[in-house]
Amino acid sequence: MRGAGVVVLVPLALGACGGGNGTVAITDLGPRVQQASCAHEVRCGVYPDEATCEAAFSTVDFGQLQVDVAAGKTSYDGKAVADCLAVVRDQSCSITVELSTPAPAVCARAIVGTLGTGAGCYSDEECASGSCDTSACTSTSCCLGTCAAAMTTVAIGGDCSAPTASCVDGSICQAGATGGATCVAKVAAGQPCAALTECAPGTLCVNDATTGQSICGNLPTHGASCAASQFCDAATDYCNLTTGLCTSRVAAGGACPSGGECVAAAFCDATTATCKAYGKTGAACTSSGDCFANDCVGSVCVDPPPATTCP
Repeated sequence: MRGAGVVVLVPLALGACGGGNGTVAITDLGPRVQQASCAHEVRCGVYPDEATCEAAFSTVDFGQLQVDVAAGKTSYDGKAVADCLAVVRDQSCSITVELSTPAPAVCARAIVGTLGTGAGCYSDEECASGSCDTSACTSTSCCLGTCAAAMTTVAIGGDCSAPTASCVDGSICQAGATGGATCVAKVAAGQPCAALTECAPGTLCVNDATTGQSICGNLPTHGASCAASQFCDAATDYCNLTTGLCTSRVAAGGACPSGGECVAAAFCDATTATCKAYGKTGAACTSSGDCFANDCVGSVCVDPPPATTCP
């Protein structure tokens, strides 16, 4: 699946407020994720139209989730999913806002594992803790892991040095100078910072173009200087290192001398240094890198086969 800012439901990193968004049947989950995400991507200018965006979603596969729900390893709340997808559709086009906004609690109700600590698991969504430890696996195909212990929420000022400790929203775990770690409030806008997401909601730790120091603020907008951060606030822009400014991404047919200038629906052809549109299913191709669907078979872009599901 290609594209900038594409949102996938699992692991669930969505937010929502309650409302009349209906419900989403698990068998309809793939298309509904596609529709909501593409409505957002088109509104934000990442893709020119929903048909082009939908081509980028050809690899979305929730087969394992359906197996897990049928087996009772995972519970599925179609109403909570619908609420989450409503926010995917309406979320901000600002990368700063998207990365710094925590997921509201409704998301935790949408897809929840039922297996307890120590139970065998194949995916995070099967575990009540939301974490399946597969670190001992030597294969990515149906290797049985173990459900990790649930995280414990720690208030500001509390000890967060334990592996299962998680600081309350609005705070981060900060290592002490002489050992240990403590939950501290996130850094306010305009204040010095060291890590990208340690800042208060609505801000990120970015390099200030004037001072060269890292402060909590916003990524540069279109036309602004990006020389300090080399990132821009909109997925439709890239940091032009020649001009040092946030510049609109280049459409198919335009030049891409550095390789990173193209719009989400195109890639930079290394031979011609020109942006070339990704091929949709059925389009001619010479390699899988030419295709939205990620597979080039017999010189034709094809959808990949369904993902393997584990029992």
